[in-house]
Amino acid sequence: MTDPTAAGQHPAAVRTPRIRRHLGVTVVRGEGVYLLCEHGSAVFTDPLAERLLPLLNGKHDLDTITTMLQPDVPAD
Repeated sequence: MTDPTAAGQHPAAVRTPRIRRHLGVTVVRGEGVYLLCEHGSAVFTDPLAERLLPLLNGKHDLDTITTMLQPDVPAD
């Protein structure tokens, strides 16, 4: 496993992951999640992305995210 501090990431940032601040996250239920920035946008159409990306806001630690997504993600 790679040491996150070796890549210049603070350990707390890894424990509470977040989408980069300059990206907006917009969920359109049943359609996808849009990542928006001044240079364009991207859409993720996987239903799991609708649940995951909004949780990557720096307010939830990895354990909480795992627990919240557990009903939707197989253990293997």
